[in-house]
Amino acid sequence: MLISLARLMLMMVPGGDASAEVVTPSGSDYSDPGSYSVGTRTISVPGERRIDLRLWYPAALSDRDRPGGTEAFGLRVAREVAPVTVATWEGGASRNAAFNLSDGPYPAVLLSPGFALTSSTYAWLGEHLASHGFVVLSPDYDEVLNPGELWQSTVTRPREISTVLDFAEAQARPGGDWQGLLQTGRAAVVGHSYGGYTAQASAGARLDTAGFTQECSDLESSDPRLFLCEALLPRLDSMAAAAGLDEVPSGLWPDWSDSRVAAAVSLAGDSAPFARDGLAALDVPVLAIGGTGDRDTPYAAGARATFDRTASRRKVEVGLRDAKHFVFAGRCESVRLVARLMPVAFCSDPGWQRARAHDVIEYYVTAFLQAELRADPAAMAELSHGEAPDTGVDLRTRGY
Repeated sequence: MLISLARLMLMMVPGGDASAEVVTPSGSDYSDPGSYSVGTRTISVPGERRIDLRLWYPAALSDRDRPGGTEAFGLRVAREVAPVTVATWEGGASRNAAFNLSDGPYPAVLLSPGFALTSSTYAWLGEHLASHGFVVLSPDYDEVLNPGELWQSTVTRPREISTVLDFAEAQARPGGDWQGLLQTGRAAVVGHSYGGYTAQASAGARLDTAGFTQECSDLESSDPRLFLCEALLPRLDSMAAAAGLDEVPSGLWPDWSDSRVAAAVSLAGDSAPFARDGLAALDVPVLAIGGTGDRDTPYAAGARATFDRTASRRKVEVGLRDAKHFVFAGRCESVRLVARLMPVAFCSDPGWQRARAHDVIEYYVTAFLQAELRADPAAMAELSHGEAPDTGVDLRTRGY
């Protein structure tokens, strides 16, 4: 999870600013923008907690539409104030443009932000996927930078994925505002950090009290995973009550997955609360990408554990050598002064140039979604390679 975020109030997390050239995959256009113009809009979805939903979608542009606009890497520190802007960049989508229904309905992809981060933080990825013919729905959760709220999000986030899918399904029915735009019967969830936890839970991974407790007890005092242990284990009673349970399960918790989620993508995603048995309950195709230098979600306990422990017949693990946690977050073309004063390296990463890292992430995420939501044989073939064509990338793949 976003340990650096949640500990921002409590401690300092160091970061570097060196970068190195990374060669992106060749022989494919998955990291290049697709053929569709992109539109974006924001709506509110009724639910247990307020959800502001950001959409990116294939657009039919008119002469009045103006692609572009400022996108923000945003962090929510309090409900009473606007999110803190860490950095900005120029986006490429047209606000409120008309839907392009010519090739619809398009597969739906839910994009789950990291804890206390805004959906706009991932506009770069939302735009890219929409240009390849996906409709991306990214919920802004009602959560702020407070470690004491993490247990609530652990319970509510998977529910809210289903809430968004229900809403999208209703809007896509005949006579609905999104008729002909998207299909929700086979959707994917993509998430960063605690969004990665969300993607896995929505796809079938289950909390495991006994396994999580045991693995927490085995950790060294310096292990960053202890943050999750300290945030969740004392609140298991509250979590069980919020989930509608009479008591804390001794082992696996109920299945919070949604049958419409046919694939999951975890970007530096947390898997520790699932432990071994809880991850084994996830059997849909999964892509796990992480940075091997990540100290917030250590690679071995994140992407590597997801690949090793899930029961998925088709799965991919991608390791960005020496990359850290926030290389998966927003572009940082213009870094605000407030970010430079924060004790968290949001916009710098030793060994990885952010734009290059995003190219690699876009490549694998797009190929995976094309393979799983469109059964594209070319994408399946790309994912079958046993060795990454990228400098600085490790790859493991199974079932393709």
